[in-house]
Amino acid sequence: MDLRALSWNGVGVPGVPGVPDNPAIPGSADIPDIPDSLEPIVTMQLQVLYASQSGTAQEYAERFATEAYRRKIQYSVLSVDEYGGNIEKEEMVVFFVSTTGDGEAPTTMHSFWHDLLRKSHPNLDNMHCAVFGLGDSSYEKFNYVGKRLYRRLEQLGAQFITERADADEQHPLGIDGAYVPWSATLWEYFYNTLAWPLDPILEYTPKVRLSPATKEGQLFPLKYNSVLTENRRITTESHFQNVRHLVFKCDDYSPMVPGDVAVLKPVNSDKLVDELLEILKWEDKVYHVTALRSEVRIPTTNPISIRSLFKYHLDIVAPPKRIFFQILSQMTVDELHGEKLAELSSAEGIDLYLDYVYRPKRTPAEVLRDFAATVSIEYIFDLFPVLRPREYSISSSSRMHPDEVHITAAMVEYRTNLTTPRLGVCSRWLAPLPIGSSVSIDVRKGNWTLPPCETPLILIAGGTGIAPMRAIIQHCPTNPKFLFFGCRYLEHDFHYRDEWPRYPALTIAALGSRDLPGARKHLDELLRRNGEMLKKLLQEGAYVYVAGNSKLPALIKKTIVEITNDPNLPAKLTRDNRLQIEAWS
Repeated sequence: MDLRALSWNGVGVPGVPGVPDNPAIPGSADIPDIPDSLEPIVTMQLQVLYASQSGTAQEYAERFATEAYRRKIQYSVLSVDEYGGNIEKEEMVVFFVSTTGDGEAPTTMHSFWHDLLRKSHPNLDNMHCAVFGLGDSSYEKFNYVGKRLYRRLEQLGAQFITERADADEQHPLGIDGAYVPWSATLWEYFYNTLAWPLDPILEYTPKVRLSPATKEGQLFPLKYNSVLTENRRITTESHFQNVRHLVFKCDDYSPMVPGDVAVLKPVNSDKLVDELLEILKWEDKVYHVTALRSEVRIPTTNPISIRSLFKYHLDIVAPPKRIFFQILSQMTVDELHGEKLAELSSAEGIDLYLDYVYRPKRTPAEVLRDFAATVSIEYIFDLFPVLRPREYSISSSSRMHPDEVHITAAMVEYRTNLTTPRLGVCSRWLAPLPIGSSVSIDVRKGNWTLPPCETPLILIAGGTGIAPMRAIIQHCPTNPKFLFFGCRYLEHDFHYRDEWPRYPALTIAALGSRDLPGARKHLDELLRRNGEMLKKLLQEGAYVYVAGNSKLPALIKKTIVEITNDPNLPAKLTRDNRLQIEAWS
């Protein structure tokens, strides 16, 4: 790569509000020493609380805590389900909360939220706080949890430091698009009211200390220890998308119900790990890992080898965040590279970051090949984020497959302006996974409930949204079931079509959106064609289940209103738990 071909003067992204023009990003050619002890500047504690489902809210809460650490502020950072204090006694609280699915709170937040809703809950007149909501604007209930939390805190009398942030995954900068200006506002408030430092005092130092060890610890599985017994493609070979049906035989069986979710922790390939070790020139030694700050979570396996960290615990494929470039800028002896790395880490270099990293989805290994830097192994947890589990709707019923978990997974593969195709972390692992492989699986309980056996069920699914519907069909053999399925081509991606004739209580209507000439037809068209039948089923008390992409729920609700001529029906169905939704982006 010719570094001189990259723009030297980054400018703001047109139409992206709130990105500061002149950020203060400290950097140094020298790696700073890790301070043995730090006396906090102030005695008031900053309490950082997060509610996270996939790990993003936790990541940003810990990032904010790191900023407090570098300002020598006394702080604590906890998940809300770990917080055992009395919130009314806190003076300064910053919340990071995500919204999942159809406006749902993370499971870790349920107990905290119920407590906050108590009529007898003490007022929060003495608490100053801020709320950072994380969501995706492609969902109908965008940042619903953050908005509800903000309103409830307001009802209880909390004093807000700044406006609520509604961070959006669809922003050109992702969550950073809201976080950067929002956090700057908070530090300015702290500076003006509490005289806390406006800018970091300490250089960026490693999160962990690595001490040589002689023997690696035992790798611990998640809840289920399973073996892969089936891994087959269920779309035709000529179809652009590889959708796979996978079956895991579980040693430790626990009953599951439709709507439950399989949580898989992916594994990085030996090829990727070898490549990264070679580029970094790190030896595969075994270390004791010691966290140097309270917010740092280390793997349960300790001591551990560098290879095991890369293979099982760290994300070595995701495009690096800007802190990655800030750290590298401290470690290069090449002046040109140092300036370019510093620019990539700064807010004024946003255009450069978008063009070089974000849009092409460049990996850490590809970046490290472009820049000359001798990276200290102590920074391994700072450069590479924790490898997050991936969630898949379970597509089987315990009644029919009592010791198995089935999933229906679309492999993520796409091209950018780079030569090598981009692959999703889990897709890269699952697609070639051989039969007989041991896999760690956890099961997260879903929010769906099922009616009595005689109640009719309306099942509406798009694409891999068929997964929880297959679980319902297997779980409720006697309920009258009406499946409305949408895909691109009935010939290529009508998932499980050969199975459906086995279920006599199942009626199917399917539509391939690109099968017919002219304007594309979607699931709403299929529902309108069967409008009279649907209207009758709803009058008879049918339950409606919807699963598919994030735009599907709003489309289905709109169509129900059109069919029934009742604008209040979707809300009533939701209140009565007769409309249940699972959606993803």
